[in-house]
Amino acid sequence: MNKTPDHFSSQEINPPAPPFSGEIETEIRKGLASVPALGAPLPEVPDWDDFQTWVMSKARKFEDESKNLNCFALGLAGEAGEFADLIKKHLYHDRPSTAQEKAVELGDILFYVAGNASLWGIPMSLVVREVMNKLDSRYPNGFTPERAHAHRGNDGSTM
Repeated sequence: MNKTPDHFSSQEINPPAPPFSGEIETEIRKGLASVPALGAPLPEVPDWDDFQTWVMSKARKFEDESKNLNCFALGLAGEAGEFADLIKKHLYHDRPSTAQEKAVELGDILFYVAGNASLWGIPMSLVVREVMNKLDSRYPNGFTPERAHAHRGNDGSTM
């Protein structure tokens, strides 16, 4: 059984080499190395469905179901925009963000993903499993542009 340590040192974080190069790879590695700077010991992470239950225990609930759907959909879009803004400021405004700032925004995105899934009656474990199955099928050996072109959706999108 893999036990989560109470905290990590930068020496304990040895991620696989990201598929980036140059400045972006350097920034990713700096961000990973700064995880201990988040301060507190890492809590035990719940499974996806427990996280989803927790999200719904914190969410505001409207009597009008359409307000719940709108709130979670717009919340997801807003939080994704906030994360994109961090990256934009890093790339174009010479304002790097910390690993903690990125973690907060990504956590907010997860909150709204889980809430949207709940409102549609979809367990988060299914969401995670479906994306893993889809991408394992499309890119069994990892992403390549050739495989992406072979798997374009009806709208021209790829993943």
